[in-house]
Amino acid sequence: MIFNFKLKNIGKEGFTLIELLVVISIIGLLSSVVLASLNTARLKARDAVRLSDINQIILALELYRDTYGQYPEEAHSGCYDGWETTCDSAGNFIDVLRTSGFMSKVPLDPVNQSSGYGVGYFYSYYRYDASYAQSIGCPFNSAFAVITINQFEASNLNAGKSAKCTGRNWYPEFDYSVMLPE
Repeated sequence: MIFNFKLKNIGKEGFTLIELLVVISIIGLLSSVVLASLNTARLKARDAVRLSDINQIILALELYRDTYGQYPEEAHSGCYDGWETTCDSAGNFIDVLRTSGFMSKVPLDPVNQSSGYGVGYFYSYYRYDASYAQSIGCPFNSAFAVITINQFEASNLNAGKSAKCTGRNWYPEFDYSVMLPE
């Protein structure tokens, strides 16, 4: 059996310039959509790391309190008025957790930068005395600590977690805060 093929359009091989430009523009549009989605995923991933870091620090703080009877005093003033912060230039955020053996390394915020008073991405920690708890109407009459995430990156993230007493709420000063009564 012999096949006889006739070739049409001999000499018209390849794509036209218009066809190539259309394909390139479609690929460019699709890649920009993918990159935008990846950027959003990156922001949400860093926010998830922040929540995980804070939970690890809280666990270490609880272990410290169980051992020593109270939460540690803040030792270094960072970029936020008297609070111990991860944007402390020395980089030793709640270092007593490391030196006491409760953490091998205290985590820092994934971005960990401050661009002025209270603005930026960092964790902060402060221990208040019992008289302050009474003065702001807390339901307990003991010293307490507050650990915070200053700012999340994903705009639609609403963790809904804020330390508060009758006379004091740490939100919107911080995007996320946890109160640790002694």
